[in-house]
Amino acid sequence: TDPRCTTWLERDLPDRGMEERHVVADLHLTVADFSDVVVGFDGRTEESFVRSELDRYHLTFTRSPWGSIGLRYATDEISLPPTRRDYWGGEVQVLPGPTVTFTLFVGADPGGLVCSGGQCREMPPFDGMRFEVEWRF
Repeated sequence: TDPRCTTWLERDLPDRGMEERHVVADLHLTVADFSDVVVGFDGRTEESFVRSELDRYHLTFTRSPWGSIGLRYATDEISLPPTRRDYWGGEVQVLPGPTVTFTLFVGADPGGLVCSGGQCREMPPFDGMRFEVEWRF
């Protein structure tokens, strides 16, 4: 196979002197009818000439079907030059109907590859306030 035609998941990292680890875990605790507390972790480590560690944590209270409120924390650490940055944020999500979601996020996020609900996407770094409207039809 031509290496220029391989996908990101088919890369042969050890042959390039690179190593990558990715761990995702969520714990859902039902606290009352239609209410959950979710504790989550998403950790990613990449090693080549530079070691990079990005860990994301979240604590969310969900009240179905109305929405959720959550606290997010992430830390990004790079070995060369040695740097570490912490990111804090809060998020409120309101579901006024079965097809519409309003989300308000205030804080900072390191960006990068973000996986949620079985879908991954590349996100830019962010610091500020973001309001999103999602309409599914």
